[in-house]
Amino acid sequence: MNQNANNQENNGFTYFLSLFLKNWKALLTVYITVAVVSVVILLLLPNWYKSHATVVILKSQNTSGLSSLLQNFSPFGLSLGQGDEIEQYIGYVKTRKMFDALDKRFDLFTDYELENKDDLYSTLDANIDVYDNENGSFTMSFTYKEDAKKAADILWYMYDQLYQISLEVDQASSSNYRQYLENYLSKVQNDLDKDVQQLIDFQSETGILSLPEQTEATIDILANLESGLIQAEIERQILSTATGTDSRALRNLDNQIDILESKISSLKKEQRTTILSIEGLPEKAAAYLKLQSDVTINKQILELIRIQYEQALMDEKKISSNLYLLDKPSIPEKKFKPVRSKILFVILFFTFTISVIVIRLQDYYLVHKDYLKSIIS
Repeated sequence: MNQNANNQENNGFTYFLSLFLKNWKALLTVYITVAVVSVVILLLLPNWYKSHATVVILKSQNTSGLSSLLQNFSPFGLSLGQGDEIEQYIGYVKTRKMFDALDKRFDLFTDYELENKDDLYSTLDANIDVYDNENGSFTMSFTYKEDAKKAADILWYMYDQLYQISLEVDQASSSNYRQYLENYLSKVQNDLDKDVQQLIDFQSETGILSLPEQTEATIDILANLESGLIQAEIERQILSTATGTDSRALRNLDNQIDILESKISSLKKEQRTTILSIEGLPEKAAAYLKLQSDVTINKQILELIRIQYEQALMDEKKISSNLYLLDKPSIPEKKFKPVRSKILFVILFFTFTISVIVIRLQDYYLVHKDYLKSIIS
């Protein structure tokens, strides 16, 4: 059995060897022709050069921007993760804003000889590469034909534009945060003015000027809880507008808000030796306590919001990007593509394969042509 297999292998080898010897002139002509044409075409193909740059996102350096504001503001330590932040920056690279800026600066639409903007965006998307290094940095690259220096120049400009985009995003986030606090501050100030006036009017009508220290303790406790509730609600509002925020963080804040609301509600009904139940006080005393509590709480809330507002104003004026260019774009010394030797090898390999198939089919036809003609006829 082994001898039969060996005989078949020898017969197969001998058969193909005889085919090659019989057709060697034609095969050689084909190989030489394909090789010459391929080399000419490959030499006419332009060289493409790829420039790289590595960008680091500095930790805890930026006091502006939504994620940093949340980190400073949050009593629970909730903030955007660095991985999410890198994904945001990577997203900024391949945007129409970036593509349009590159085209305006380097006239790439004309350079690439394109017909419409969509083709420009597709071409730039294909020539720009950006990926997360998973170590607090990301690498971006740009591939350009025939001009290695221009590839580096375009990548430099890409980084400059990315820096500006990050500043604009931080500026918008900080401005939205400041505007939110400004509106909230105005509302709390108006509420406080109304509460103070109501308290003054109530004191004038009833002659009640103060209540025992026991009620003041109740007011202080309620004021602290109300302040914590307002702070948690503000943080939830900002977190809900932040891109990339983990929904688990929002759920934690919702639970915190529910706990505070429940505690405030129960405190108003409690009856202890150190804490008076607001609902258990005489009607006028309860009304006075409510007015005094509203004034005290709004004062504390106003002070809390004012501190946050002043901080937001300072942050808005000193916006700075936390991007750092670790590896600067350099002029590539070697071409990125085409790899002519590999392309030529692939072409010759397929030429050889197709040639073998062709001469085998040709030989089969010559041997069985009478049979094939009979079938066709």
